[in-house]
Amino acid sequence: MFGMLGYYRSGVVFAALPVTRAIGSSNGIIFKMKAMSAAQTDRASQDLRLGTGTNIKAQRWHSFEIHSEDDLRDALWWLGQAYESAR
Repeated sequence: MFGMLGYYRSGVVFAALPVTRAIGSSNGIIFKMKAMSAAQTDRASQDLRLGTGTNIKAQRWHSFEIHSEDDLRDALWWLGQAYESAR
């Protein structure tokens, strides 16, 4: 997480935002979900800004590319989902 600002819930990292370094593009954030619901999986499959990363112990890191101000609403929605998943 060097160069990224990590976000935690109850000692569990659920997201990281770039500060001086990034994973992928400098406009991307990453977040971790334990498992996605059917509705989340459907939404993710339709969103081209969302990428899937590595699967570590059944927890999958995802990236989300932010290209415009309009993308912030969806980025915040995914961060909220990751926050809830980190319980």
